[in-house]
Amino acid sequence: MVALHPNYVYSYAPATVDSVYSHGARVVFYDGTERMLPWSEMYKISDRKYTESVEYISVCEKRLCSTKAVVWDQASGYFRLSKALKQSTM
Repeated sequence: MVALHPNYVYSYAPATVDSVYSHGARVVFYDGTERMLPWSEMYKISDRKYTESVEYISVCEKRLCSTKAVVWDQASGYFRLSKALKQSTM
């Protein structure tokens, strides 16, 4: 499935259903993030599409490692130049 990822504004990401409740489900995203979401924020995709999507995201993340990035520094309230680092998963 793909579901609305809680860490990214209006972005859907591959996820699997962990458990079901009356108004939605608890999902685990490809990056290990877990959330309870309503049915309206998730869409069914095939197992093949899920696997292809996760593989593609992984390739893109590896390609971006050590590249320059402009990031928001919450402590200072300013954008600053930084490097994209490998994000730890699960």
